[in-house]
Amino acid sequence: MKVTNHRQVLGHPAGIFLIFSTEIWERFSYYGMRGLLVLFLSSATLEGGFGWTAGRALEVYAAYTAIVYIAPIIGGYIADRWLGRRRAVILGSMLMMAGHFTMVIPGIAPALVEWSTGYPVYAVLHESGIVLGEMSISPAAVTAMADYSLAQGWGPLNEGAVTATYLAMAWAFFLALFLIIAGSGFFKPNMAIMVGELYVITDPRRDAGYTVYYMGANIGAFAANLVAGTIGEVYGWHYGFSVAGLGMAIGLATFLYYSPKLMEGIGERPVYQRAQRPPLTPDERLRVLGILLMSMFTIVFWMGFEQGGGLLNLVVRDSVDREIVGFEVPVTWFQSLNPMFIFLFAPLFVALWGLLARRGIDLHPTRKYAISLSLMAASFGLLTLAYAEIERTGSCSAWWLVGVFAVQTAAELAISPVSKALVSRYAPKQIASPLMGAEFLCYAIGAWLAGQVGAWALDTDPSKAFIFLLLASLATAALCLLLRPVVDRLLEGRAVAWPLRFK
Repeated sequence: MKVTNHRQVLGHPAGIFLIFSTEIWERFSYYGMRGLLVLFLSSATLEGGFGWTAGRALEVYAAYTAIVYIAPIIGGYIADRWLGRRRAVILGSMLMMAGHFTMVIPGIAPALVEWSTGYPVYAVLHESGIVLGEMSISPAAVTAMADYSLAQGWGPLNEGAVTATYLAMAWAFFLALFLIIAGSGFFKPNMAIMVGELYVITDPRRDAGYTVYYMGANIGAFAANLVAGTIGEVYGWHYGFSVAGLGMAIGLATFLYYSPKLMEGIGERPVYQRAQRPPLTPDERLRVLGILLMSMFTIVFWMGFEQGGGLLNLVVRDSVDREIVGFEVPVTWFQSLNPMFIFLFAPLFVALWGLLARRGIDLHPTRKYAISLSLMAASFGLLTLAYAEIERTGSCSAWWLVGVFAVQTAAELAISPVSKALVSRYAPKQIASPLMGAEFLCYAIGAWLAGQVGAWALDTDPSKAFIFLLLASLATAALCLLLRPVVDRLLEGRAVAWPLRFK
C-alpha cells in the first residue's frame, strides 16, 4: 500500500499519536471489564451484584475472555473484505461504547422500579434467595418474592414490574457482553495493522511506532482499575462500567475528528485481492507446522496468566490483608500491577536480549518459552506459600500478590512478544494473518481453561490448583527444550528425521 506523506510530530507520522490516544481508551475498556466482571457477578444482590457463586462467575469470565480473543479473527476478515480498517475501528469503538452503557441497565433498572412502584427490588430478590442474570424467571421465584413482600407488609407484589425488571437486567447484561466482544473484534486487529500502514516497509521508525502503540495500550490498562475499578467498587458497579463507556466515547470522538486529517489514505478501503493465493510449498507447510507447535506451548502459559483476572481477583478480595496505614486498597488496584511492571521490566528485557546478542548468545525461542514457563511456575510456587499463610492465619500479606504479579509480568515479556515475532518471521506471506489468528486462538483456549481451573479450585482447594499450574508449567517448559530439534527442523522447512539428537 502506498503511504501518503503525513504530517510529522516528534519524528513520526502524527497518526501514530492519534492511534496511541485511541488505544488508551480501548485498553481502559478491556481492563476495566477484566477487573470488575468477576467481582460484580459474585457480589450479593444487596451490593448491586448478581449474587452468583464464585465458580460460576469464573466460568463466565473465562468464556468472555476467550471469545474476546477469537473475535479479532472474524473482525479482521470482515474489515479486509468489506469494511476497510478505519471504518472497522469506528464501528468497534461504537459497539464497545454501547456495550458499556448497556451494562448500566442492571444497576439502574431496580432503582427506577423502586422509585416508581415503591418496591425495594434488590431487597426482595436477596431475601427471597433469588440470584440475578437468568434469561427467564420461574413461577416459584415469583411466588417466593410475593410471599416475602406480603410478610414485610409491602402489600401484593407488582409481579409485572418486578418480572420485567429481572429480565431486563439479565438480557441487558448478556447483550452488553456481546456488544463489547463484537466491538473488540473489529477494533483490536485493525488498529494494530494501521500502525504498520503509517510507515513504509523499510522505514527504520516502524518498530518505534509499535512501541508508541504498545505504551498507549499499557497506559490504558494501568489507569483502568485505578479509575473505573475504584469507582465500581466504592460507588456502584454500574458507575464503573459507565466510566469505561465514557472513556470509549472520548476515544471515538477524537478518532472521528482527527483521522481524516492525520490518517489520509490509511485503512480507508478493503484490502482483499481477488487474485488466487499461491499454494504453500512443502517447505512452507513444514514451517506452518513448526509455528503451530510453538503456539500450542503458549496455551499453558495463558492458562496460568489469566488467573490474574479470575481466581486471584477473588483471593485478593477474600484473603489478602489490603490495609495500609488505615486505608484499604481496592481489590481492582491489583489489576494495575501487571501494566505497571510492564513499564518497568520491558526496557530491561530489551536490554537483556540485546546484551546477549552482542555477546553471541542468541537464545532460541524454545529457551525463551522455557524461561517464561519456569517463571510462571515460580509465581504459583509463591502463591502456594501465600495460601499456606492464609490457611494458618486467615489472610496473607499483600506483598505476596505483588511478587506474584511481578514474576508473571516477567514471564509474559519472555513469551508474548517472542511468539508474535516468531510468526512474523517464519509465516508464509499468503497465510500470515491466519497464523497470527492462531496465536489469538491459543490465548482464547488458555483463558477458557483458566476459568475451568479456577472454578475447580474453588470447589476443592485453591492450593491444589496452584500446585497443578506449577507442575503443568514446568512440564511444558521441559517439553519446549526437549522438542527444540523438532522445532528447528520444521521452522527451517526440513522434514523431521528420526531418531532425533537432543541437545
